[in-house]
Amino acid sequence: IKKEIMGIGIDDTKITVIHHGVDQDKFNPGVKPKDILSKYPQLKGRKVVFHPARIGLGKGCDTSIKAINLVKSKYPDVILVLAGSKNIIDWGNTQQKDIAYLVNLIKHFNMRDNIMIDYYSLDEVKKLYALSLVCLYPSTVNEPFGLTMLEAQACAKPMVVTNAGGMPEIIKGGINGFVIPVRDYETLAAKINHLLEDKKLRERLGYTGRQIVENYYTKERVTKEILS
Repeated sequence: IKKEIMGIGIDDTKITVIHHGVDQDKFNPGVKPKDILSKYPQLKGRKVVFHPARIGLGKGCDTSIKAINLVKSKYPDVILVLAGSKNIIDWGNTQQKDIAYLVNLIKHFNMRDNIMIDYYSLDEVKKLYALSLVCLYPSTVNEPFGLTMLEAQACAKPMVVTNAGGMPEIIKGGINGFVIPVRDYETLAAKINHLLEDKKLRERLGYTGRQIVENYYTKERVTKEILS
């Protein structure tokens, strides 16, 4: 956003960037996923990969589906959790077309057993983070931020994002997750496989992400910065 504003001639010394914050008490590594397993028993004993964004092409859902299609050859028990959406105000007429394309993609790859899509409350989202091993946000558009990055990190989960918009400002490769090229589902699949096979790596990236949130993205710090 700062770069865009500078691009129309505003002096950069007059621009202050304040990133989003997250409720680090609500989203934390101690959340128990028991209730979510009761509601979605199909997740029990599975390698859960969570894409916590509304379902659509702009959010890279097709990239995630194509990647999981490759991952399932190595990990047949992998399951990708996608979040359905209603009444999105900025989609225009593309929502139904996007969903139809994604449903056909799932059918084409015969992935009904490896994909779960539903509407989730904020409390359920928190528990899905807790249950997941890896989180994804392979957006194909220039996301100004992507709040789910902070939610995943606050829950000590590694996240893979694309090199788009503000996301690489937050996720650093090999530190708290990985950054991949836009629409590169093969690289995404490779990163997912790497994280699924290496528990210590997942834990290290997740731990670092939590520390980053506690130091830079708490609700208290962001509130203070806004007031300043």
